[in-house]
Amino acid sequence: MSGFSFDSSFWVAVAFFLFIALLVKLKVPAKLAGGLDDHSRKVRIELETAANLRKEAEALAQQYSTKLQDAEKEALELQAQAQREIEVLKADAEKSLAESIARRTKAAETRIAQAEQAVIQDLKNQAANLSIAATEKLVRAQVASGKGVDIMDASIKLVKTKLS
Repeated sequence: MSGFSFDSSFWVAVAFFLFIALLVKLKVPAKLAGGLDDHSRKVRIELETAANLRKEAEALAQQYSTKLQDAEKEALELQAQAQREIEVLKADAEKSLAESIARRTKAAETRIAQAEQAVIQDLKNQAANLSIAATEKLVRAQVASGKGVDIMDASIKLVKTKLS
């Protein structure tokens, strides 16, 4: 053999090149590249889908945030409206109570005035009856003594003036 020595490293190199040639012949690199391309395409699609889902989620979050703010604003408006209605009802109740108290006070004052008038009229009637009874006794006494007609006329005039 002429100067070449075929040691183990030579055979390893030959086997390696034959292996590579076999891989190229069987189109393994193309299949690997195709598999990697398919995988990268799937990853790209998943990333685009995730980006779209994220955009949709952000849009929904913004919508719900807007709806929440609107609901809070509406709740505040309803609370303010209820407070105004309470104030109006309170004022109406106070006014109604004041009017009721005024009517009852006036009715009580009217009844008191009527009672006073009734008492005064009763006293006048009793005084008139007592005057008449006293006058009658005096007239009888005077008639029994003989001065009856003049005293009777004077007494009748006196009673008329007192009753009027």
